[in-house]
Amino acid sequence: MRYAPLLLLPTLLLASCHGQNTPTVTTYTSTSGTVRELGTPGANDMVAPTTAWTGGAGTIQATVADAGTQGATSASLASNGTFTLPLPTNVKTRSLSSDEFTLPGSEELGCAGTPTVSDPAARFAVLDVNVSAGKQGPVDPVRISFTGTVNAPTGLSIESGAFLYADRPVSITGTQTCTLTESGETYTLTSSLNMTLGQGWNKVTATEIINDSGASLNLTSGTFPTEEWVYLDGSALTSAAVHRAASKLPAGLKPFKFSDLR
Repeated sequence: MRYAPLLLLPTLLLASCHGQNTPTVTTYTSTSGTVRELGTPGANDMVAPTTAWTGGAGTIQATVADAGTQGATSASLASNGTFTLPLPTNVKTRSLSSDEFTLPGSEELGCAGTPTVSDPAARFAVLDVNVSAGKQGPVDPVRISFTGTVNAPTGLSIESGAFLYADRPVSITGTQTCTLTESGETYTLTSSLNMTLGQGWNKVTATEIINDSGASLNLTSGTFPTEEWVYLDGSALTSAAVHRAASKLPAGLKPFKFSDLR
């Protein structure tokens, strides 16, 4: 059986019912922060450290997928990694069905539960943020932690943030639990959605935990896991740690990434 990618759970999240008042939500027209790099943890470090940006001065750019230059903004990146970046106002959005909030191929995995979208007509976009300086590539608010040891993790937690645009106030809530048995092992894959979005750019966070028994994904809105924008390109720690953790899952399943939704 060919399994769909794990937790490609469209992270475009939204939830409050028709006819009810939508809670007050903070949306953003710009963002400020500091670009950092992923460091090498010591033998006893359970949280991957970050280190100072070494790419020097340059630019930082925000783009909306498929929107071209009309959906892009840019700003100066200081040599110490600090920036203030306006967010795009010309946003190309796309619609999502409720099926896109569940695991692809869930009918094959034996899943229970379906997320509830408050307004199926809502449209969304996810922001890409990249730096161009002495080093080039994507930056995201990311925090990585381990259980076990760094070299032999029994579990991996990846908290990643992104800006999600909604064309109207909307929300999505719900939990989906899937079970999968392969080679005599049973895995549980749980996705929990609790997102309330305003019209405009919203902060969203995906927290994914991978261990021997399966994986869980928790999608929330309102904050990032960190205000540091972490440069991950070329990080041996990220690729090795994620590979080791993902190897605990059945073949064909892989960790969730916001970039898969863009």
